[in-house]
Amino acid sequence: MLAGAMCAKGPQGGADTLEGMTIAANIANTIALYGLGAAEALAETVWPTRCAVCDAPGEPLCEHCRTALRYVDWWRACPRCGAPFGRLQCCECNEVMLAAIGRRRPAFDGMTAAVTYDDAAARIVRSWKDGGERRLAREMACLMAPQVPPGWLTDAPVCVPIPASGAAKRRRGFDHVDELSREVACALGLRRVGLLAPPRTLDQRTLGRKGRIGNLSGRFRVIEGATVPPHVLLVDDVCTTGSTMSAACDALRAAGAQTLHCLVFARV
Repeated sequence: MLAGAMCAKGPQGGADTLEGMTIAANIANTIALYGLGAAEALAETVWPTRCAVCDAPGEPLCEHCRTALRYVDWWRACPRCGAPFGRLQCCECNEVMLAAIGRRRPAFDGMTAAVTYDDAAARIVRSWKDGGERRLAREMACLMAPQVPPGWLTDAPVCVPIPASGAAKRRRGFDHVDELSREVACALGLRRVGLLAPPRTLDQRTLGRKGRIGNLSGRFRVIEGATVPPHVLLVDDVCTTGSTMSAACDALRAAGAQTLHCLVFARV
């Protein structure tokens, strides 16, 4: 009977122990949240958030600078390559320019951008990926999402980031376009999938037009075992010559992609 009584008390004792552990875990979580809040408040006092463009304290991108950005006018931009002023006669994807890089048509079906690449856009990009102000990814995505034509979303494309090289990721501590693509996918209500393996290339920023094209030609490949969906929305931060997007699109199309549209924050 004594043994039976002890067994009867066993489950209750176990429940009390579990409840005590749950309470302790909740207290620990609450303390951690307060500690994080205090750390953020201290950091904001010592190193206040400043606008990436004008350096005014308050937000990563202040309302004045957000409004003053040189937004790409869809009615003036090239519908094929996204060049800001190529609607009537594009100087980026015409037959002569394409022939110079050995193409008859662009590798993608369309490209669009949020802003023209100028000093303000450059400050935003540098502060985000080299300065460590990662909150700008959401700001950029919110500017990019409205630029996507509704027709591009009809087939529910998968949002795919251009992967950073291993060297760039180690230098920055994170894959900047991977974070940007997550924010873009969230803003557009799309699924985000990493399909491309990091390329082994030189830093594109140190190269001219021909160097950029040769540097990335054939350098992208689809991750082994990955299934490429028929409709893809490829995301990157800046498009200069289109060589990065073209190389990535070549790899995705060879792996089965049928429709490839590109979305970037800034277009040169």
